[in-house]
Parts: sequence; structure tokens; C-alpha cells
Amino acid sequence: MILSSSVIEHRDALGGLREPLERALENCGGLGTVCELESPAVGVVDSPTKHLVRNRAGQPVAVVLRSRHASPGLIARSVVKASLARKVLGSDLGRVILPPVLSGESDAVSFAVYPWRAPLSGSRWLWPLQRAALRAPLLRWLRRATKATSGMVDGDALRANFHEPLRYMAGSATFGETTRAAAREAIGRLETGTWKPRYVLAHNDLWKGNVLLHPRSQPGTLWRRFVLIDWAGSEVGGYPFYDLVCLGMSLQISRRRLARELRAHCEMLDCRLDDAKGYLLAWLGRLGTHLECFPVERFRALVSACCGWMFPVVDGRC
Repeated sequence: MILSSSVIEHRDALGGLREPLERALENCGGLGTVCELESPAVGVVDSPTKHLVRNRAGQPVAVVLRSRHASPGLIARSVVKASLARKVLGSDLGRVILPPVLSGESDAVSFAVYPWRAPLSGSRWLWPLQRAALRAPLLRWLRRATKATSGMVDGDALRANFHEPLRYMAGSATFGETTRAAAREAIGRLETGTWKPRYVLAHNDLWKGNVLLHPRSQPGTLWRRFVLIDWAGSEVGGYPFYDLVCLGMSLQISRRRLARELRAHCEMLDCRLDDAKGYLLAWLGRLGTHLECFPVERFRALVSACCGWMFPVVDGRC
């Protein structure tokens, strides 16, 4: 979810939400202006609308997310999944997930109102500073979340969520031979029992755009200040390593740091380093067979980027 500072005034955007929002913001300086945030991903027809709400003093206080009619339950699903993720993580790790101040349905689509938090900078000088400061706390949180939420995969789920997606990746001419060969090797380890997959809580879209910061006025270390948003695609029984790869690419971590993180996650999941490829390909295969509104071209680019970034590290080629 992209929360850009580029906005245009949009007074009538709230519709039937205006009165309940006014009541919800009484203690935040009242309801002032409403601005439409810059449109996110082009071509994703189910992407929700986003509006920034300022109080009467002009301070940003809330963000309103509304589903589009192409996917009217998207925001409701995100609210439910975020709540499940907080429950699974527990109070300490779950503090990074903001609960909405208001949610429900209006005009036949679901909506949620969240307290405003600052997006990370797009500045060429500030973003590198934020990136350097956030690397360690974000990667530390992901390690702890992986350890806290991992669980074994049963037989039926193993076939549906690992064998079948890997066969798709191994058999599709869309992907290069390196990717197909890695999928075949992962299938072999599944069949011999040398790889016993585990589930974890997976965000599935963990990148810079879904990391926000609490105001500087809030006390605590940087790990206490960041929040993670957009949990609509998350899974309590999800695949390890995809979040690590996406976050690592977004934060531009070094290959040496990636290797260290991969080894740490493999140790927690009781698997070989090669199995990290299998986990990543199983998730990509599952996504590829359930694209829905996700453009095929973006999926192919995603496979190329993820595999091209992780595989050389796993293989010791960098």
C-alpha cells in the first residue's frame, strides 16, 4: 500500500463515512480536509482507494481505505487477516500491526480507517538513512516472527501447497532452465523426505511501501516505531523466505547479509540452505496458479527478480 505525499483535494470522497469519521476524530482535532492519495499499482483493478484525512489544524490524522467494486470485500479481508496475524504473533511482535479506528461497509464496499503514520521517504538523501537504520530492526522482527509462528505441514497440505506448485514451476516453459531445475530438485527432496516443509505467518508483500513510522513524539527505539500495513494477502499458514527476499531487495541488503539471514531462517526451520529455493518456488508456483487480478507480466518479472537475487547466494556464487 503506497501512501504518497502527492495529494489532490477530494471533498466528497467520504460519502456516507463523513459522519462516523467526524465522531471518530473528535479527539484528534476534528475532521478537516480529505485528499486522495496518489494512485498505486497501475493495472491492478482491485487496488483500493486511499484518502488522507487532515484535522482542522491541517495535521494528517487518518487514512481511509475503501475497496473497489471489482473486489468489494478486499478491505474487510485485510482487517480480518491483520487481526489474525496480531493474535498469532502475540502482543510484543504484533504491536507492528495497527488496528483500525473504524471499519465496516459503505456503498456496497468494505472500508477501514487507520491512524495516520508516516510513509518512508522517497528522497535520495533521506531514504538511504532510513534504510540503513531500519535494516536491522526489520530483519530482526522477521526472524522472531518466523520462529514464533512456524509449524509442520500435514500430508494433504503438502501435496496441494508444495508438490503441485513446484510441478507447475518445473513444467512451465515460461521460466528459465535454472528455475525449472531448482523446482525439480525441490520435488526430489520432498519425495525422499529430506525436506520437511514448515509453515510460518507470511505477510506476502513486505517491502518499503508497506512500512510506516509512528510519529517521532512516540517514545521508544526504532523497532517500536515502525508498523507494517496491507495484510490482505497474508497467511497464517504461509511460506517462509518470500518475505525475506522481498524485504531484502527493498532494503537493498548486501548478499553477505542475505546469506546470513538465509542461514538463520533455515536453522529455525530445520532445513538445508537449498530448501530455501524450494520454499520460494513453492510460493511463486502457488501464486502463479492463482493470479486473479495480478498481471501475468508482473508475475514473470517477480519470479525473475526473486530467483535472480536469491539463487546465487544459496549456490555460493557471490
